[in-house]
Order: sequence, then C-alpha cells, then structure tokens
Amino acid sequence: MTATEAAARMLTHPDDFFKSYPVMMAGGTGAWVPNTANVKMYRLSKKDPGMAGAAPDQKVGHFGATRKGLFGQTLNISSFKMDEQVLPNCSGPLTTHGVPMVNYNSAKDGKVNLLGDVTAMDHYVVDAGANYMTTGLLTGCCFAWTANGGGLWCIHVRPEGIDSVMLQTTMATHGRFAAAPHTPLATFGRPDYAGAPYAIVIGVKHSGTWQLYAQTSTNQFKTINGAWRIHPGAVTRL
Repeated sequence: MTATEAAARMLTHPDDFFKSYPVMMAGGTGAWVPNTANVKMYRLSKKDPGMAGAAPDQKVGHFGATRKGLFGQTLNISSFKMDEQVLPNCSGPLTTHGVPMVNYNSAKDGKVNLLGDVTAMDHYVVDAGANYMTTGLLTGCCFAWTANGGGLWCIHVRPEGIDSVMLQTTMATHGRFAAAPHTPLATFGRPDYAGAPYAIVIGVKHSGTWQLYAQTSTNQFKTINGAWRIHPGAVTRL
C-alpha cells in the first residue's frame, strides 16, 4: 500500500486501517487561533525501512507491524507517519484541522498556559473544511472534545503542573469550553493508555461524519499494541 492509498483508506475504511496500521503523529506548527478551525497541511509517509527495528524483508515502511490475512496468515504491513514535512514515500498534501497542545499549569515551550483552570477553556474547531484532524503525540497528555453540530470542538492538554492521571480526572469532571459552559467533555488520557508510553488521536471524516481514533505504542509507532474508535458513541476496541 502506498502512502497515497493509505491516506484514502483512512477515510473509506477507518476501522480496518487503524486496527492494523501504525500512524506516528507530529504536532502542527505555526500560529494557532483559538475558537476557530486551524488548517494545517500534512502528508502521510511510509517510515524508512533503514531505521532501527525494520523487519528482515526490508520493504519500505515495514517495521514488524502485522495483520491477519484472509486465510489466517500473518502479513507484514507498513508503518506510517503524519507530518507537515515532505518526506520520502509520502502522499500529496492533506488538508487537516490541527489541535495544538496547551499546558495545564506552565508556560513550558511557549505553549498556552491554562493556569490550572479547565472550567472555561478555549477550543479548536474541527468542521467540514477538512477530512483529517491532527494533533501531537500524547505522552501523558489528555485529549478532550465535544460534538458541535456536524463537527467537533477539541483541546489537547499536557500535564505540566499536575499528575497525568489526575489531569484526566480533572478534565472529565470539571473540563468545559467557555463557549459551552454546561457541556461535559469526553476525554482520552493516561488511564486509557496506561499500558503504553505513547498514544495518538487522529480524526477522519468518514462518509461525512467525523470519527476519532486512538492508537497506542511502546516503540513510537513502528508497531501498535492497541487501537480504539473513541468517537462517536462508546469507546470501541478495534
């Protein structure tokens, strides 16, 4: 599967794709405007097979990730990366709505500082203007969202100044967007990916409806050890 074919399959068969194919996610760069959609141009690329951990077959993007074939056989499959950079073996530009990482209670890295108050946060819009939603790697962070019309309002909070487990508890209990002060937020945070140091959340517009997926990994997405559809409806393991 080429990167271009993989980008299309994310939209047409997302459950099947995210169940098997690792996708490393890079955060977007540049200016961020709260309470609106922030368009970021990404590309999907196959990971370089020359990197450490490549499978013996040395096919482009093969890092030991596998899936079951139609007859129960084990097939080697590719690992991918979503990034703003133009990398080898990449797709063409993909219009995404980016969700930036903000800090719970810190000015670290020049990120927005929530000052420990999650009760009236800005949000970042995911709407009909893109087919993908992107956000940076989660390493203890909490991703939170609520449906709004046919789209989503989202935020990605890093646990600076708070324990990562407590962050999710706080977000699930008290987290609100200023523009929707009475609407609790759905969350995906450290307790949901306690078995792995890394997680990603990615959104795709499938048949006109936004769906959110999460994957976890112990090796920075050469392979995955868990995958879920986290929106809409109940969290569903793939």
